[in-house]
Amino acid sequence: MRHIAGYTKNGQVVYVDLIKSQAARHIAAHPHLLGLAGEAIAHIKTKNQRVKFEYNVGHIVGYENVVETPPEERVLYARLLNDDLFSRFTRKGEPMHTKYVSVTLEREEDGSYDLVDTWMGRLKPPRPGSQNETSASRTYWSNHAFLLDTQSMEKNTRTEICPY
Repeated sequence: MRHIAGYTKNGQVVYVDLIKSQAARHIAAHPHLLGLAGEAIAHIKTKNQRVKFEYNVGHIVGYENVVETPPEERVLYARLLNDDLFSRFTRKGEPMHTKYVSVTLEREEDGSYDLVDTWMGRLKPPRPGSQNETSASRTYWSNHAFLLDTQSMEKNTRTEICPY
């Protein structure tokens, strides 16, 4: 189901698939995120194939669910619900208020953009093992983790052994 998420500063339409996209999961959990993403999109000009940015809304919009972890901290790995990748989790830490919304867009052949992902919080490198993994991914995710109680996990995928 394609829905208009907003228009960029230079007039490009941005759609979001509210069923199958990565953004759909985050929007389903926090419906106001769709409006926040639309506000963020209205402040940027697009021209690249893939656009990733964070936007300071100017007021608290929710909670950041990724925290920094010290090297000695015991963590676990699991797959998020309906996700093929393993993510890193910690039992320690508290969600922090955030004023930021992060957005990932990809240009379609017709010149429009798709809202691939959006979340409350600062921009982060893609998770290790993803098709968009960068040189910063493994370094970042070896020092950061999702708070355990903030994500739905696939049953029987928990492990303490790093899968990547």
